[in-house]
Amino acid sequence: MLSASELNAIVEGLGQIAEKAAASRDFLDDETAEDVHHFVEKRLVELVGESGYKLHSGRSRNEQIATDLRLYVRHSIDQAREQIADLIAVLLARAEQAGGAAMPSYTHLQRAEPVLLAHWLLAYVEMLLRDMERLAYLARYRRILSEDNPTLPNVDQDRIAAETDYINQDARAALEEFKRLRWETIQTLARAPVEVWSRAGTHETDGPMTVEQLLIRQIKGNDLNHLVQMKDIVRLKMPW
Repeated sequence: MLSASELNAIVEGLGQIAEKAAASRDFLDDETAEDVHHFVEKRLVELVGESGYKLHSGRSRNEQIATDLRLYVRHSIDQAREQIADLIAVLLARAEQAGGAAMPSYTHLQRAEPVLLAHWLLAYVEMLLRDMERLAYLARYRRILSEDNPTLPNVDQDRIAAETDYINQDARAALEEFKRLRWETIQTLARAPVEVWSRAGTHETDGPMTVEQLLIRQIKGNDLNHLVQMKDIVRLKMPW
């Protein structure tokens, strides 16, 4: 459908369009374009000739829009996780700098007993770690639900536990949040059409895996690891 020379010309043309769009918003002004895909096609044909019309061969513009949204969500998830990691690093540094400094806590909008500033900052670290885990699982399910046979990266739970100082987290709060997040996942998948459960991806270590198998693996493997880790925390903190 596309020769090597046509492919190279199209890729180079798309690069030029991206550069021009980034350099000037005026470049995007085109009242005759029906949508962004029509705009790109027009500009591409101007640059590379008739080969530009092959940009969406076999795919309608609606399908291209769906692909764009999937790529956008994928990029946004990765970007959000990177930004959360940067914020966590800042909070950890501030907590270490705070040392034993105290601050008033609040209850019902009134000042209550004093707490350590470091503990207050670390509470947000714990919440952000929860969000990072949620985004990680969201990325996996999004890929298997929207891409054809995607690669599903493995997660080293013990390494993450060590990096996040999991053993020093509030075990009861972690367990409650753990239960809530898993219930949300199950409820979301329960509303999915039947055909969704047979969609498959390829896990880095376990090979081909459907949505159903991924959920079972998550419950039997990752979730049990979480429970074991939380039990260890309780046992070490309350040996009686």
